[in-house]
Amino acid sequence: MKRFMVFVGETYYPNPGMEDFKEDFSDPFEAIRFAQKLFFSDLQCDWFQVYDLDQKKILLEKRYDYKTFEIEKEQFLKTNLDLLPLA
Repeated sequence: MKRFMVFVGETYYPNPGMEDFKEDFSDPFEAIRFAQKLFFSDLQCDWFQVYDLDQKKILLEKRYDYKTFEIEKEQFLKTNLDLLPLA
C-alpha cells in the first residue's frame, strides 16, 4: 500500500469503509489530482478525501457545494487541460 489513499463517494449512498477507496499513490500531488479529476467529472461524486497513511490524517477533503462547484470545476479544468475529457 502506497502512502496516500484516495477515497471518493456519494453523500446519500456511501459504501461501507474501504469500498469508497479508489487508488493509492506515493506522491501527494498525484493523489490530489486524481481525486479532483473524479470529483469534477460526471461521476456521482459528492466528496473526496486524500488520506496520509504515515501521518494518519486527512491531507485534503472536499465536499460538494452547489454554490461554488461550477466555478471550482472551471478553475480546475483551466489548470489541468490534459485531463479532458474527464469521463
